[in-house]
Amino acid sequence: MARLGLWCELLRWHKPSGRLILLIPAGWSLWLSPKHVDGIAPSPWLVVLILLGGLAVSGAGCVANDLWDRRIDPQVERTRSRPLADGRIGVGEALLVLLLALAIALAVVLALPAAARGLCLGLALAALPPVLLYPSAKRWFAYPQLLLAFCWGFAVLIPWAAASGSMAGGWPLLLCWWASVSWSFGFDTVYAMADRDDDRALGVRSSALSLGAAAPLAVAICYGFTAAALALAVIGQGIGIAFWPLWLVAAAGMQHQVWLLHQWERPRPALPAATPPPTASPDRSVSPEISASHQPTASPDMSVSPDLSVSQHLSASQGPGAPPRSIYARHFGQQVWLGALMLLALVLGRLS
Repeated sequence: MARLGLWCELLRWHKPSGRLILLIPAGWSLWLSPKHVDGIAPSPWLVVLILLGGLAVSGAGCVANDLWDRRIDPQVERTRSRPLADGRIGVGEALLVLLLALAIALAVVLALPAAARGLCLGLALAALPPVLLYPSAKRWFAYPQLLLAFCWGFAVLIPWAAASGSMAGGWPLLLCWWASVSWSFGFDTVYAMADRDDDRALGVRSSALSLGAAAPLAVAICYGFTAAALALAVIGQGIGIAFWPLWLVAAAGMQHQVWLLHQWERPRPALPAATPPPTASPDRSVSPEISASHQPTASPDMSVSPDLSVSQHLSASQGPGAPPRSIYARHFGQQVWLGALMLLALVLGRLS
């Protein structure tokens, strides 16, 4: 059981937010598809298969990432406790877990409806190279998150093919794909912000580093594309009016999260330096009274101004202008909820 727990940690199955954020675009695709092999709406069995396939593929991608980065992860604060990075799992065992995850994904494809099986198998094979090569992109591409976004696009294409038996989705399919690509580039750029200092020191690349101060604006544009693309995709797809209120809340929520990110990214004032106590001149005597009056008072907060806010204290602990790393993970978690709200809007709109 202990080994199984390590395998789940290697696959990141112990962190549901990272799995859900891949499955959400698959849900968008399923509920936008106008025609289903098994009926008007996706069958429960198809939904289960898509869930299993998403878990397997995302897990395989995480293992491939750790194998590529097994010499880098121990030097990065966020990743040094991963089981391959800290030596709890060896390379051979990690390769075995990777093969098992890919085998589960293949079994899921073979269990899909016969009318869609061949097409889905072709799409799955096409997705495999970018999924396995994405972790290497940070070594040779300034925007590796673009490759991840391309991988995320298959989370739309395969469910659509499984539900409808074809790729003849026209503009709705293209718009749903674009929504997924834009969303994933946005939230993964934010996720990469937490590693900027480590990445810069190690000489690896990310969209967060490449975009620099423009990263929050780029993320806002990506989220705007996501909301607009989904809104355009529902037109003519039989989605009822119940879609729009939740869509509006989710779209506004995404932009609000970017506004919060922008507030954190704004430069913060450096903490005032502590004033050193005066020293006596070697050729001048100092009275005991004066000397005692100039002794610094011992205080654990001596270097921190009492007027600074709590957020500035947190920022100060990582250097001027550096927000706590946890805010980027918090942003990622909020995107899971907002993307799920978009999915709920589609479900209610389809059923209304």
